[in-house]
Amino acid sequence: MDLITQYSDIILKKIMMKIQKDKKSKERAELVKLEMAETGAGVRSSRHWKAAANIEFYYNEIQKGFDQMRELDRQTNWSKKLHQDRFKFVEKYKEILDEYLEDSK
Repeated sequence: MDLITQYSDIILKKIMMKIQKDKKSKERAELVKLEMAETGAGVRSSRHWKAAANIEFYYNEIQKGFDQMRELDRQTNWSKKLHQDRFKFVEKYKEILDEYLEDSK
């Protein structure tokens, strides 16, 4: 049994934690951008454009996380082992798992 297979649950948990954190940060940036867009002057502010850049950055980070999940799944088939106790934590990240499984079809 190689290391990646042996520790796939820990690796997956770290990836999912990062995706969740990035999703939360992206949502915050979207709120700031919307808040600044309410007034015409807000769109010209650096805060608005920083929020827009953050949205793009976090979107790319989230996509990277899903790519890492796909690669880990390709190497270890973790998505076929979700019934195992070591993958119990996935219930906490149900939204991320559903999005992953939807994209994998």
